[in-house]
Amino acid sequence: METPKEYSKNLKNNILTTEMLIDCLFSVNKRAKNCRDKEREYRDKFRGCRYGDKYGTEEKYREKKEEYYSQKEKILTLFTPDCIHSEVQQRRTRIYDYEEEYGTTYLENEVIHSGHYFDPITDEPVFFDDIMLPYTQFYLFYDFGKCSFHTPIDEYLIKNYPNLEIINIGSLTTYGKDIDVLLSTQFVKKVLALIENNNYVYVDNKAQLAC
Repeated sequence: METPKEYSKNLKNNILTTEMLIDCLFSVNKRAKNCRDKEREYRDKFRGCRYGDKYGTEEKYREKKEEYYSQKEKILTLFTPDCIHSEVQQRRTRIYDYEEEYGTTYLENEVIHSGHYFDPITDEPVFFDDIMLPYTQFYLFYDFGKCSFHTPIDEYLIKNYPNLEIINIGSLTTYGKDIDVLLSTQFVKKVLALIENNNYVYVDNKAQLAC
């Protein structure tokens, strides 16, 4: 999208408004989702391929995704989360035959892959099962009215937010966005430079934004 004239004027005067920051967050967040989807696309495309992803396309999208998420985190440090959201996800977990859980854990979980390898020291076979186990993912939730954002947080860090309510949201589904409707990466980087150098005046105009 074309950078609003007001944003360009503010930037020249080292002014950051809530609206500017929200649009920057929206841009990097959606770009990250676009890269996530491309990463998955190339991972699926080259899975089982004899020559693999020789150009490292999947890895390039993964690195770009993490860069956008890092930019998102830096901008969010200027705000206070409204609450904590939790959702139950599934994680692929490998259980080995020498573990106590082997043979019992997967009784209630579908085995998606079984196999074995030979221990390089004992030369004895080691059997394993890959299963999907549930776990709870937590997110700091920031609500700006016209849009909102989640950022993952480890469970052990929740104690740092004793006043925030934890709300179970069931599941979280996110999508990317056409980059034509997003603020440019060049503009976002200029905003980040002001934040990193602590060289800005913040104007909170959240109350003026439409919900």
